[in-house]
Formats: sequence, C-alpha cells, structure tokens
Amino acid sequence: MLKRIIPILLVLCFVISGCTNSNSTASQNQNITNIKFIIPKGPLDEWSIDEKPIKDCTPSIVVNELLKYPHIYPEGTKLLSLEVKEKIAYVNMSHEFNSYSLGSTGIEHIIFTITDTLCLNKSLGIDGVKFLLDGEEVPIIGDTETDKAIIPDITLTDDGKIKLLE
Repeated sequence: MLKRIIPILLVLCFVISGCTNSNSTASQNQNITNIKFIIPKGPLDEWSIDEKPIKDCTPSIVVNELLKYPHIYPEGTKLLSLEVKEKIAYVNMSHEFNSYSLGSTGIEHIIFTITDTLCLNKSLGIDGVKFLLDGEEVPIIGDTETDKAIIPDITLTDDGKIKLLE
C-alpha cells in the first residue's frame, strides 16, 4: 500500500511545483509596462517616440530611463526624488538640469521630454509636472515658467503619431 502512495505523492509534488513556476513567470510578466518615451529629434519642435518595456514601472524609473538617453540632458543631471500628489508629479532634479549648453530651447526640450513622457503614458496616472531644483521650487527654468505644474505640449494621435497642441 505504501509503495503505491509514494509514486502518487511524487507525481503530485512535480505537478504542484510545475504549476507554481509557470504562475510565477506569468506574474513576473504582468509587472511589465510598455512606456512611450517622447524624445526630441532635433533643434526644432520635432519629436519621436521610443517605446520600451519597463519592469515594475514607476514614474521615477521612467525619468531615470530618460536620463540615459545620450545628448539630451546636461552631464551630471540626476533625479533626486519624484513624488506624485493628486496626479501632479513633483520632479526634483539636480542643479545641472538648468545648465544646458543649448540655451533656453534645449532646456525647454528637456522639460517637455519629461512632462510629455510622464503625462502621455496614462498608466502612470500623471496630468502635470512640477519641477524643483535641488529640492527648491523655482519660478523659471531657462525661459520656461515653472511656478505651476506644466502640462504636455503635444498629444498622441490614434495612429501613434505626435501632434503639437496649439
């Protein structure tokens, strides 16, 4: 009798462990979000979309991914903190964020790269972005007024293209 029970128990153990592994793989895949990064293409108001899967996606992870794009952000720029309150992201950047060598147009591009990316990815639940530098509110970054939350200056069309708002 015992000889019959042991094989049955072994088969049950393999079945249960196999199900557990496939379920954990499925739950890991559920933590992946496709994020559309809005990136400037050139000195004019031309933008492109770079879509990437992000695991365990949060607004902080998205901004840190944006900072990895070459030739967009000033060297040494860091995200110090990011907090979302009432659908507004409070993005605390290091002072290097305001030292862009391309002038006010370059600073405007980096402001809207973050704003558009955070706001147009609806899964993040953000409607506007308030920028801080080294933990301090500043009324202007470059030529862009930052005393209030900034909202996107573009929208995404149904076919996935970028359209400037007027």
